[in-house]
Amino acid sequence: PFPEAPCLTEYVSPRNEQELNMCSMWQEMLKIDKVGIHDNFFELGGNSLTAMKVISKYNNITLQQLFANPTIHELCNNIIKLSPIVKLNSITVGIPIFLIHPAGGFVNILSILASKCLNHPVYGIQQISNDHTTINDFVTEYLPFILEFDEPSYILGGYSFGAGICWELAQCLSKLGKSVKEIILLDSGPRLVE
Repeated sequence: PFPEAPCLTEYVSPRNEQELNMCSMWQEMLKIDKVGIHDNFFELGGNSLTAMKVISKYNNITLQQLFANPTIHELCNNIIKLSPIVKLNSITVGIPIFLIHPAGGFVNILSILASKCLNHPVYGIQQISNDHTTINDFVTEYLPFILEFDEPSYILGGYSFGAGICWELAQCLSKLGKSVKEIILLDSGPRLVE
């Protein structure tokens, strides 16, 4: 194990998959055990050489932007456009399937299902904000990203808590005149519609 970083700020853990990946990358590059989203890259021991390694991983970050936004939180909020969409398989043709995360917000559990889908591109929708208090908050955030695909029809799926989000997304897409070919609800719990 690497030594712990000097405690310069209160540790705040990653809130989504992108922040988690960036924290892991910084830990590896800086050879320290734990990096929080408010930890300053340069105060943790980062220098221009390690900064170049960081920006080589993210082609939309410049060295100047890293110097101006030296925390993972700042980079993700100010520079890197956060998208909740994660490609889960390598298929590129067919009606896309969008699978919505369970409680906790991560889509890694959905990759098993995606590996079985051989005729459709599969995208996971992961939580990127912890500010949501209602299913409608999630729908409002995710709908524009799905609409960017501008497909003639969609297949939506939701696992556990994501099933409720999935159902509401399907209703919104239908109201916008989009075709929702199928809705896949996995472990959805109580009835979604009264």
